[in-house]
Amino acid sequence: MEEQLQTPVQTPDQTVPQVPPAGLPAQAGNKFPVWLPFAVGLIALILGAIVAANQIMQTLSRTSAPAAPTPAPIPTIARQLSAVATDSAFLLLESSVSTLSGRVSALSIQDSTLTPPTLDLPLGFQQ
Repeated sequence: MEEQLQTPVQTPDQTVPQVPPAGLPAQAGNKFPVWLPFAVGLIALILGAIVAANQIMQTLSRTSAPAAPTPAPIPTIARQLSAVATDSAFLLLESSVSTLSGRVSALSIQDSTLTPPTLDLPLGFQQ
């Protein structure tokens, strides 16, 4: 009593049922790639770091520096002249210094007699 396997007879009216491959039913429910949650997590981590850095920078910029005093000119102190300032020798010295300063500022330092001579030395090179 051997059982014989009988192949079903197909008629042209019948359609052959398609059997999906073994790997497809497990993948049919998985619509997203495996790396997608990791990529979303990495992007969220980067955005969180940017927001935290922005908050820290805003907090640091809000702290006000101590107000510096407004600069003002220093008042001149009225001093009394010394006894030497009214002496005739001191006044003569002061006028001599001012005339000497005027002459020095008017002096021309360009002098053609001070230029070095042009040296033409025979070095033995023939052209």
